[in-house]
Amino acid sequence: MSLDGECIRRGPEDPREVLRPCPPRIGFSFGLAVAGLWMMFGYFLAGALLSGSWEAAAAGIVFNAFQAGTSLAGAGALLAALRAALRGAAPRRRPSGN
Repeated sequence: MSLDGECIRRGPEDPREVLRPCPPRIGFSFGLAVAGLWMMFGYFLAGALLSGSWEAAAAGIVFNAFQAGTSLAGAGALLAALRAALRGAAPRRRPSGN
C-alpha cells in the first residue's frame, strides 16, 4: 500500500516492495551533470586564484570536463549494478516466526 504522492510503503505484501526505488523528480543524470559543472567551476576558480591567471585556469577546463563525464558514466554503471544486486537480495517470503 502506498501513500498518495509518496513512495513510502507500509506493510508490503512482498518484501521486495521495500526495495522499489522512489520515482525521481529530477533525473539522476541531470543531478550528476549539475554536480560536474559545479566541480568544474570550483576547479576553475581555485586554479585561477592559485595561479593568478584566468587563462591558465581555462586551460584545464577540457580535463575537468573529461573527469566529470567519466564520473557520470562510472556512477551510472555502479548505480545500475547496485540496483540489480538489491533486486535479488530480498527474500521471496516473510519469515513465519516459528
